[in-house]
Amino acid sequence: ALDDRTIDIMRLGEMQPERDHNLKASELSYTEIALGRGGREVRKGGFFSFDMKVLPDVESVLLLSYLGDDKGRAFGILVDGTKIGTQELKGAETGKFFDVEYPIPAELLKGKTKVEVKIQAHPDRTAGRVFSPRILRKL
Repeated sequence: ALDDRTIDIMRLGEMQPERDHNLKASELSYTEIALGRGGREVRKGGFFSFDMKVLPDVESVLLLSYLGDDKGRAFGILVDGTKIGTQELKGAETGKFFDVEYPIPAELLKGKTKVEVKIQAHPDRTAGRVFSPRILRKL
């Protein structure tokens, strides 16, 4: 069902997908494999960003996966410079991933075929680890 809703998926931590999605990152950004999935984080108020395909005028959400082991992390999620969410990771079930969907306002998608997604760490905090970003059709 998730694959049927997927418009685009980004495989963080893999060189070619990061290049294909125009990944940009400030200093102190790292990749890591956890439970077989690639992810990325950034420390000390830094950021990483990447382009994602969208379908113009199709209601969509950004799905980000997180690992329950991560805690003490806080960051903003932006699409084309507009904040669509804030995430604080406080720890969840160890060794398990969980997904969060962030609705993308329709005006950010109007007439576009791609958007820039930016993960912005709060000052003196770590952002992520973020795994398997997807743009999905809204249910």
